[in-house]
Amino acid sequence: MPRLRLSIAKDEPLRFLGHLDFMRSMERALRRSDLPIAYSEGFHAHMKVSYDSALAVGVTADPLYMDVELSEDVPDEDAARALAAALAPGVRLTAGAYIEQRAPKLMALINYEQYRVTGPLTAAFTDAQLQDVLTRFNTATTIPYTKVTPKKTRQLDVRNIVPEPLSGRIEDDFVTITVGLWRTLAGSIKPTELWEILANDFALPVAAGQCLVSRVKVARRTEDGTYILPLDAAAQEKL
Repeated sequence: MPRLRLSIAKDEPLRFLGHLDFMRSMERALRRSDLPIAYSEGFHAHMKVSYDSALAVGVTADPLYMDVELSEDVPDEDAARALAAALAPGVRLTAGAYIEQRAPKLMALINYEQYRVTGPLTAAFTDAQLQDVLTRFNTATTIPYTKVTPKKTRQLDVRNIVPEPLSGRIEDDFVTITVGLWRTLAGSIKPTELWEILANDFALPVAAGQCLVSRVKVARRTEDGTYILPLDAAAQEKL
């Protein structure tokens, strides 16, 4: 069956919409589009649609990728036009293309996400002081963190989860941190947890939880630091 990979944006009006509600909104949009969506078989048939991840409540994303299987071929420009017209306010279609059937699924392909985290400073703070915080974080050989979830507590080294240096800027008494994070089964942290670490362990004058998170990149990051985006030709090769 034809497989359409779409890049969409979940914008500010939908920041606090949970993933399940977002999926329902997208399913309604797909129905409104009148595209020939493929369904699974059985008593509880569902659309053959998958996403790159389940975004946490409070996170916007540009991009957010989704794969949609169709039951018949539709010219990609026609499909994009039909879907774009059916999307709810707060969602934008930014790109799309058919991909090979052998292409890895999004969840298998992606191992890296980049976020921007913004929040108010709680004390006077200069650009030079911010650069000192970032330098201390970026040059630390180990950054221990205790991750507590309802099911278990894990000891993580954040140094193994952040593959590249943090960057940041201050504007109008707000600080923005840009961070890339590995997405692995071995262990991961949320952008809000990184914010907490900077506040508690590196003296960034911000309040834990007082931040807005936006995802700005998802990709497969290779060992040499190359990024393979989900719509790149290389993303269709078997892993």
